[in-house]
Amino acid sequence: KRLIQNFINQNSEFYFYILSKKSNIQKKLFGNSNKIKLIEFIKNEDIKKMTAIYLPLDYNVYRYRISAWLYNGIAYNKKIILEQNNLYEYEKKRFPNYIILNKQVNFLKYNFKIKNKLNISKYNHKLIKTFKKSFFNVS
Repeated sequence: KRLIQNFINQNSEFYFYILSKKSNIQKKLFGNSNKIKLIEFIKNEDIKKMTAIYLPLDYNVYRYRISAWLYNGIAYNKKIILEQNNLYEYEKKRFPNYIILNKQVNFLKYNFKIKNKLNISKYNHKLIKTFKKSFFNVS
């Protein structure tokens, strides 16, 4: 919970879906934030829409096993964000193009392009100005 909460706090401009047990959903584990949604199941269509998958794998819990979500994410061509531990070191060597270390404040903002809304009015104004300049030779 601590790793997830820290990651969310550092990247507060994003929306998060957290795969969780039914009991944690009922407890509203991460509060009532509109940027966090706890879900019990995830569909393949949902994975396709994701930008990346953050796996808060604690070394003590995952010392002798791996999360299937790591391989599932790679199969869907998603970046996998891990914490600094032996698992990160091992998987980074095997899948260098997919594994990313969580090491910064605003991590997501610096590692993934954020889609900004297109300002249609500004775009049209620029387009008309360019058209006039090239067609009428007017500045």
